[in-house]
Amino acid sequence: MHVDYVQQALEERFTLRLTGRVSSEEYARRMMTMGLVYELIGGDRNDRFVLSFRTVAAGDAELQNAQIDASAVLPGAAYRVDVIRGGADTELPHPTNFRRRLLPINDRRFFLVDPVAGVVLHRRASQPRWNVATPPA
Repeated sequence: MHVDYVQQALEERFTLRLTGRVSSEEYARRMMTMGLVYELIGGDRNDRFVLSFRTVAAGDAELQNAQIDASAVLPGAAYRVDVIRGGADTELPHPTNFRRRLLPINDRRFFLVDPVAGVVLHRRASQPRWNVATPPA
């Protein structure tokens, strides 16, 4: 439910080395990406957890297949986002560590996003094919 930066730093697992390499332009693209994802998902953002967020190379096999499935092209820099739904009402206590909580994976969704072009491809974990995502009406 949260990240303990102090604990991570004490265990020497936290560094600003990689964060310092993110330019303001890249940061803006990442924020636009998440803004598009949250707009498309709708509902309460606090009920969503990002399992994975990464850049996608133009030659990435998943990206190529998604573009074919959706008959759409992400022309610029693309990001892949893996999101689930969960919240305080779905979490369970960890059996051996009181600091941890278990969160069942519900409503898992995958997004491929070009934030500058505003193109978003989407599929649910239960769907084999990608589609162009459209915002809720």
